[in-house]
Amino acid sequence: MNRNQGFSLVELLVSLTLLSLIVFTGTLAYQTFSDYWAREKTGFKDAYKLARGASLLHTTLEDIKPYLVVENKQPYFYFEGGETVLRAIRQQAVTAEGPALFELITKSSETGEGLDLIYSELPLKQSNFQNIQRHTDNFSYQFILMTGIQDLSFSFFGWPHFNDFANQYSQDNRIDEQQWFGFYSAKDTWVTPTQVRVEVVMMGGKTLKLDVPVAAFRDDLIDYYLTGE
Repeated sequence: MNRNQGFSLVELLVSLTLLSLIVFTGTLAYQTFSDYWAREKTGFKDAYKLARGASLLHTTLEDIKPYLVVENKQPYFYFEGGETVLRAIRQQAVTAEGPALFELITKSSETGEGLDLIYSELPLKQSNFQNIQRHTDNFSYQFILMTGIQDLSFSFFGWPHFNDFANQYSQDNRIDEQQWFGFYSAKDTWVTPTQVRVEVVMMGGKTLKLDVPVAAFRDDLIDYYLTGE
């Protein structure tokens, strides 16, 4: 007479132990993969935001144009640049057709983590405008260009004054007297810089350096100044 065969207690314990090990290994593998994927996803997002911000920043600076403005009946090309702020005229506004007064400035992030680079603009509806300060206090459009910044600085490469350019232009042996400046005002120099440099350090340690050439002169006005024609 045959008896029904079953698992012994020892065999059952061994089976449960092996099953527990399999479940534990699977859980650990899943958790490890999830953590890795989360880190990779975060890293990808950070890299994408940095690349997007850098592209928009480069486009903005590249679009700077020498724009003749009038303040207190005094005409000059508008450009104001400091270590953490830049104001100039770009050829094409983001929100409308035609040029715009824009500002780039760093401010403390609302999240409390680092700095934000804020872009603001005001499209121009006329060829010249008065009272610059009134315009910079009334920007019609603003957005965060970059966030999570630890440190950002602008610097500017150009002539100390238009006369330095004119003297160089009229000499046979031309010597480039352009210099780097931490502050550059076209109201004082009569010209805009020929290059803008932006150096950025992100909270995560990533760094960014942009050297963007910009148009410093309007050829028609230069010819008139140098030749009278």
